[in-house]
Amino acid sequence: MKKLKKNMKGISAIIVSLIILAVSLGMAVAYASMMMGWFSGASAMVKIDTSDTKVIQHPSTGYTKLQIVIRNLGTVTIKISNILIDIKNAQGNITFLPSLTFTLKQGNTEIMTGKIYGSSSSVIVNSDGKLVIPPGESATLFGEITDGRNYWEINEDYRGTIFFEGGVKDFKYTVESY
Repeated sequence: MKKLKKNMKGISAIIVSLIILAVSLGMAVAYASMMMGWFSGASAMVKIDTSDTKVIQHPSTGYTKLQIVIRNLGTVTIKISNILIDIKNAQGNITFLPSLTFTLKQGNTEIMTGKIYGSSSSVIVNSDGKLVIPPGESATLFGEITDGRNYWEINEDYRGTIFFEGGVKDFKYTVESY
């Protein structure tokens, strides 16, 4: 009986050693795979920054400058289909044109046509009308309203929503005065 117990202790030490070796090899393969990018799809991250977005409006003339800054701080290219922004008593819809321009409409009424400035030539509007921003790049939408109407209230907070492939991003902005 003592001899049988002695053999079991030896076998269990071998099994423990094999388990430790298998776990170590598995961790080494997983680490090497991650470092070589074999799991790159699993580490895809979307992060959009809009903190520099602003509207500046002249209180008496209604002359307004709109600046929406979109930074791609993630690891994947984002493709934005449209942006909804709050306007006094309504909502505006921003859509993109391949000539790196955009339009802001309230219902069927066009309020503004503006220009899109990319941080590099890789920021484009594709043939599907989507604003494409690669990782580490940014796009600035800039336009002016000169019709004399006040579409926002000064010193009020408004919200916007960016619609992109795979999700949405809500943001807020304040309307400033000249």
